[in-house]
Amino acid sequence: MKDEILTEEQAVAETVRKQVKGMIDGDLDLLKEVISPDAVFYHITGAKQSRDEWLRQIKLGRMHYFGSREILMQATVNGDEARVISRNQLDAQMVFLYFYDKT
Repeated sequence: MKDEILTEEQAVAETVRKQVKGMIDGDLDLLKEVISPDAVFYHITGAKQSRDEWLRQIKLGRMHYFGSREILMQATVNGDEARVISRNQLDAQMVFLYFYDKT
């Protein structure tokens, strides 16, 4: 079998797919490899997390991903900048702890 040569756009899309696989497998090493240390995540709840905080939540079991179905993947590369628009249906469980002041 020949090694397939990927276009830059295909390589970027594969990196995003690795991230999704890492989420489902709970592979923190893979996630650290493919996600920039300065990445910021915005959740549907409005919560904002750093990469390391998000990975910590996965490690603690507060975020668990069971499966994913890719709906859309569009990657473009322009020089040293890549842009991805992706849509996945995720099967996930997330536990958020909220603390409030009773006073």
